Amino acid sequence: MIGKLSGTLSEKNPPQVLVDCQGVGYEVDVPMSTFYNLPAVGEKVRC
Repeated sequence: MIGKLSGTLSEKNPPQVLVDCQGVGYEVDVPMSTFYNLPAVGEKVRC
């Protein structure tokens, strides 16, 4: 299990996001309430 990710938001496709963490892409399922509050693609995120 992964406890925390920090990186760049690469894709947003409800209910999944793709977070690029230094060249490794992690697909993360997020609740829609979280999805609607995400920054734009290309911005930094922490999950």
